[in-house]
Amino acid sequence: MPSAIRDDVMVLSLKGSLDSITSGQVEKTLTTLLEKRMVRVVISLDDVNYISSAGWGIFIGMLKNFASRKGELKLAGISKDIADIFNLLEIKDMIACYRTIDEAVRSFD
Repeated sequence: MPSAIRDDVMVLSLKGSLDSITSGQVEKTLTTLLEKRMVRVVISLDDVNYISSAGWGIFIGMLKNFASRKGELKLAGISKDIADIFNLLEIKDMIACYRTIDEAVRSFD
C-alpha cells in the first residue's frame, strides 16, 4: 500500500477492495504507524471500489487507538457509492471524511 508523508501527516493510498482478506493488512499498517508514533493519518480511498463491514470495522476500531495517542485518522476521496454506505451506517459521526487528500491534510492544522 503506497504511502507518503505530507506536512507531517501520513497518507496511505488504498486500491481495489477493502474486505475481510485485505483489511488485515490495513490494520497491521495502522498498528505499525501507531507504534512509530505516526498518529496523524489520512487514508485515501480514491482508488477503492468496495469496503466491506470488515473494512469499516478496521477504521472504527482504530479510531480509539489513534485518539488515545492524541492522534487522528481521517478519510479522503470516497466515491459516491462508498459515501452512500458511509452515510447510511452513520460512520460520518465517528470519522472525518474529506473530498480530497489536500483538504484532509490541511484539516490537521
